[in-house]
Amino acid sequence: QRECVPGCPAECESCVNSESCTRCRPGLYQLSGRCYHVCPDDYEPNEELMECTPQVHCEVGEWSEWSPCSKSGRTCGFKRGQETRTRQVLQYPSPFGKPC
Repeated sequence: QRECVPGCPAECESCVNSESCTRCRPGLYQLSGRCYHVCPDDYEPNEELMECTPQVHCEVGEWSEWSPCSKSGRTCGFKRGQETRTRQVLQYPSPFGKPC
């Protein structure tokens, strides 16, 4: 009798056991010990690390108050002007995240 280690899954280059990869074959992305040709929903491929990383979506703050009504830099002496308001981007999206 001798001790043996179960084989790695076919998509693994190295593994901890028969169910958990430590490195995927070239062209595959790793996530939680598994290898993927295409990353699962809500994840995106990181080409540098060859891993599936969570998508980061755009997050924006609350709208500012409306600006005073103005036209061409003036705040009086006109019939119709414009009001504006803004909000800040709190989190910019990752390449595959929801845009702002």
